[in-house]
Amino acid sequence: MSEKIKVEITAESRVYFAKYVEMDKADYEKYGQIIDSDLPNREIDRKIAELADKYNFGGYGNDIQHWDDLEEITFEALD
Repeated sequence: MSEKIKVEITAESRVYFAKYVEMDKADYEKYGQIIDSDLPNREIDRKIAELADKYNFGGYGNDIQHWDDLEEITFEALD
């Protein structure tokens, strides 16, 4: 019988999301204002995520279009 050890396997993969929505023109213009603002990147990302959430785009299940193959696969012994 072979000896066993506990190992964590991790990897990265890029996922692509898309959703088609009817957006208020004012919200699309707000998006442009956010992108062109001098806000810190973290604040820009937060505001864009809030706007996307308004249209039920949260990067879940039905929003997934495709994903890339796993990359950077690593094995780390935990024992």
